Amino acid sequence: MNYRNLTVMLLASALLVAVSACRDDDGPRVRTTMANIWPHADGTSWTYEMDYTEYMLGDGWGGDELPSMESLHAALQKPLARTPAVPEAFIYGMAFDGMVTTAAGVEAQRLVETLEPVASDSRFDTGSVVEPGSRRLLRLIARARPDLRAAALEILGDEALSVKSMFSPFPVFIGGNNFAYEDSGYYGYGDLHADHSWIYLEGGLRAGEEFKLQLARGLANDIWLYGRTWSVGGRRIDGVWFSDIVEYMYVVDLGVQQVVNEEGEPMGTFRSYVYGNVFYCPEVGPVAGREHHVLGIRTAYDPELESLGLEFDYHLLEVVLPQD
Repeated sequence: MNYRNLTVMLLASALLVAVSACRDDDGPRVRTTMANIWPHADGTSWTYEMDYTEYMLGDGWGGDELPSMESLHAALQKPLARTPAVPEAFIYGMAFDGMVTTAAGVEAQRLVETLEPVASDSRFDTGSVVEPGSRRLLRLIARARPDLRAAALEILGDEALSVKSMFSPFPVFIGGNNFAYEDSGYYGYGDLHADHSWIYLEGGLRAGEEFKLQLARGLANDIWLYGRTWSVGGRRIDGVWFSDIVEYMYVVDLGVQQVVNEEGEPMGTFRSYVYGNVFYCPEVGPVAGREHHVLGIRTAYDPELESLGLEFDYHLLEVVLPQD
């Protein structure tokens, strides 16, 4: 049996379990709340099939305006198709594994991630454990913002990091942080300060509710995370009907750079950004998501840099919920 056929069978099985959790046909409907939208007991784990593709964006990208969330949501409905493309397939995992105290003194849960390429000849290490989200964000900033690269790499402790290795094939909007559930939502904490370094979900989970959070404080003042509860209700995912799904939309604005041509002459501006959506099922957590990364082109700081697009598309294979 090939991998794709096995994936379909596992996915169908996992989604049937998820449907039961989203709505129990033999009993009362599960009410979606902030407390149950993402199960977070120690030992809870998720496994996803994830497709990852790198694109050279080429011409036609640029400008210093951040597209509206509505237009970015529409763009998620189709592939970020450019050529040449370099596709990969992975098994991506998340699991809550004990507690951690950050360097800033905040106690949080350890949300551990794993990433295993499906192909034996993958460019990436098999079974690699992904770095914390705060380091992931710094790597993303180092790739997208050459003007901040030296400062970001100094914090990372790796001033010799190459541009190519400044990103790896893992998603931005789930996983990767010191994780905490609080009355107002789900958050990530970093080591640089005791305030929230990330927001996964916040508010009353009503369609249209929004949040924003300044990222990389102390490094820049123009990098922001935006989120919105996009929709709440029934939805079909991978051919299976979920009675209760919360769709969350996210955008990371990485700021504006001056663009130059191959001779180093100014040609305009370019804004790098990341956008995506995640579908959450009550008592199951994230069941699917998609991300597009639009990363910078030639600048005076890095005249050899080419514009790069990344696409992530992930779907739940299995969720393990510890018994009480």
